[in-house]
Amino acid sequence: MQLSGEKLKLVDKAFAFIERRWWQVLIGVLLSLVAAWQWQADLIAGVKPAEPFFKMLATVFGAPLAAFGFYLGYRSKRDMVKIHQSSTAQLSSMARDNAEVVKQAATLEERLGARERQLERSTSSIKEQEALLKTQGERVALLETNLRRVAESGHELWKASTAAPFPEYELWSSSNEGARILTVGNLKGGVGKTTLAANLAAYAAERVPQKPVLLIDLDYQGSLSNMMMFAADKREVPSHAEWLLGPDANFETLLRAKLSLNPKLPNASLVPASYTLANSESGYLLKWLMEPHGASDARYRLARILLDPVVRREFSLIILDMPPRMTLAGINALVASHALVVPALMDRMSTEAVQQFLTMVREIKTDLKLAVELLGTVGMLTIQDGIHTREQPSWNDLSDAGRVWSDREYRFKRNIPRKVAISAAAGSDIAYVSENVGDRSEAREFFTPLFDEIWARLYPVPIPLVSLESSPQEPAAMPAT
Repeated sequence: MQLSGEKLKLVDKAFAFIERRWWQVLIGVLLSLVAAWQWQADLIAGVKPAEPFFKMLATVFGAPLAAFGFYLGYRSKRDMVKIHQSSTAQLSSMARDNAEVVKQAATLEERLGARERQLERSTSSIKEQEALLKTQGERVALLETNLRRVAESGHELWKASTAAPFPEYELWSSSNEGARILTVGNLKGGVGKTTLAANLAAYAAERVPQKPVLLIDLDYQGSLSNMMMFAADKREVPSHAEWLLGPDANFETLLRAKLSLNPKLPNASLVPASYTLANSESGYLLKWLMEPHGASDARYRLARILLDPVVRREFSLIILDMPPRMTLAGINALVASHALVVPALMDRMSTEAVQQFLTMVREIKTDLKLAVELLGTVGMLTIQDGIHTREQPSWNDLSDAGRVWSDREYRFKRNIPRKVAISAAAGSDIAYVSENVGDRSEAREFFTPLFDEIWARLYPVPIPLVSLESSPQEPAAMPAT
């Protein structure tokens, strides 16, 4: 049987009273037992007449009361089972709730961990961005410094950064094996530089037919390219010279860049140039100025290709036509060369320009530790065969200009006069191999003695002449520094 809340309270109070007054209850029970013992006869006498009635009550109500008592006990146990089941269910529910709470706590902890990791990544990313910004700031500052240095120094591009040649540079540049690399250069335009380079290539192609001549046009104006390609009956003039200035350029790049000059010069090839070279130069220069130590030194890229013994064994002579400015291509030409030939007009402005140019080249040679030597200066487009009286002061100035390099005579004995056979071919043909036999003979009359001088200074050990109309001169040693 279930007890109501009030009854339970009464039962609790009764038991609480017994717990508090147990000794009084005990005395009361003992006194009741004593009284029952003392008056038991009277009690028995009083109860005895009613004994049949009590037996009848026991008989009539005993079994029902026992059954009722059993029912009450069963009901109590059933209620206890229900209470136990309910408690178990509540405990299970609480356990599930606790598990869910634990799961939620774990999820929350995982989320917190993910947030912490995300925060760490964000912090790391911020640090990386700060480092990148710092690096970019340093690069910009370095670029500004280098650009300012170049701007303040005029055309002194070679001073933009400390020289960082490739490891083999000194060994390769000092080797006498294979083709020599010759630059024809002057910072003053219109002095016959292109004409000299083109005809010298024709001379070399005949002199050593066993190996080809290589011409590289490094002047973004492309005058040499136009002349050679038109002479070879090729009207399309692409620009490949910039390929050789790239940070990853190699021998395969050179092989792709050079074009045959057949049929005009079957034994010669050209790496052409046009105005796109200037754009590429600017891009390579800016990238290198921003990261001067992050890639190969932009000033030594052409040398890395041309000075390679494998490349030099392929050719008899490599001629570089230098631009009339000290651009990235111009610096590369000087760095890659063994020798320099400087053509000049016989007037005061031209000879003064030669002195300034040689002073600059001498400084570049010192700063970048180059192997290039001044091979000589050439009087171009003179009034007559030989130096005219009016040209003598300029001829003397040209001698003085050479002394900027060292105290020697650097002028070539032979000058190139202003002749129709030469000037008529300029820009579209090569006078040395012109189809007009008369013009060709006249051009060779002036060019061959000069080229003999150049060849003798360029190659101390002579290579046998083949099919030349003039006899070879005795080889002369290249002027020492």
